[in-house]
Order: sequence, then structure tokens, then C-alpha cells
Amino acid sequence: MTADQKLTFFRLLVECGFKEIEIAYPSASDTDFSFVRYLIENNEIPDDVWIQASTLAKLLGYVY
Repeated sequence: MTADQKLTFFRLLVECGFKEIEIAYPSASDTDFSFVRYLIENNEIPDDVWIQASTLAKLLGYVY
């Protein structure tokens, strides 16, 4: 999706009353990163809405 499509979809989810929204995987692309920055910098996230951004987690195993 483009950033404009993501923004339209995010606003629709907020309008529908969702309180927890997974917004992106920011390290996946410049589009996702820019979208997350836009939401934050332009106060698009209402105070009663929690956002989630996915990240890569890597577990390292150690052998003793």
C-alpha cells in the first residue's frame, strides 16, 4: 500500500473505534518508516488509541 492508502485506512480504523492498531513494520521499507513518522509528528494518533509497530527480534543462544 502507499502511504496515502495507509493513512486512509488508519483514519478509518480510528473512526470505527479501534483502540489498538498495528501500524507498520518500520524497518521493512521507507514507506512504512515514513508513515510511522508522519503519524507521530502530525499528532494523528488519538490519546486513547494504542499503536503497535512490529520489529525484528533475534534470540542468541549461548552454549556453556
